[in-house]
Amino acid sequence: MRPDHLPDPLARLDEFRPHDGPVLDLPTVTLVMCESRHDEAVMDRMRRISRWHRRFMRPAHEVWFTSIEPRLDHVEWRRIEPWVRFPLDYSTWCLTRLWREVQTEHILIAQWDGFALDPTAWSDDFLRYDWIGGPTWSGRTMVADGRRIRADMVGNGGFCLRSRRLAMATEALVDERHPDAPWEDAYVCLAIRRELEARGMRWPSEQLAWRFAQNYHEGISVRGRFGFHGSTNLDQVKRLLERHWL
Repeated sequence: MRPDHLPDPLARLDEFRPHDGPVLDLPTVTLVMCESRHDEAVMDRMRRISRWHRRFMRPAHEVWFTSIEPRLDHVEWRRIEPWVRFPLDYSTWCLTRLWREVQTEHILIAQWDGFALDPTAWSDDFLRYDWIGGPTWSGRTMVADGRRIRADMVGNGGFCLRSRRLAMATEALVDERHPDAPWEDAYVCLAIRRELEARGMRWPSEQLAWRFAQNYHEGISVRGRFGFHGSTNLDQVKRLLERHWL
């Protein structure tokens, strides 16, 4: 999906008052943003998100995998070619290549339509788990390994925190199975979750996942969440941020 005609929660970022609270120090986390499209409108949104994050969050590294240079001093850039079969190519990359690009224990993935909102909602408990993302909506299904699975799960990958060891383990399982998994979050959290748990991977409770992020649930507030994901949330995120920071 393109951001054209969708609300931009950070359009007035330069008018926001300064952040006056503590900065969230995350020395074991690499913040990752990916966008393979050659689209300056998307990149502009991502640059504002990065500047927003810098107000209150200090990960060990911030790495972008994009086809256009970020032109931000604090960002490490890795050029990628456009993914022709999106989302399959993106999911395959996350499942098999992501861990090779990151050296920290944890990986926080953000997108142009999903990012951190409220540093006061952060909990160090998030780091105790190998995957945490906002719970998905009911009724979504996916096909994995020839099975159709209902995707009520913890949790979404669009804005998520995962361990590097989980990212390493998914490569091994994908190599064994060669799945057609267009949505890597559902593949990890449903299709191979039991096998990952058998290898020691841990998932949080739904309650903690709700504190971490809100994902695509219309009518449910993003207030009190560490972050969010989903274009359907952009309007309420814009209203929340502008009401609080202007």
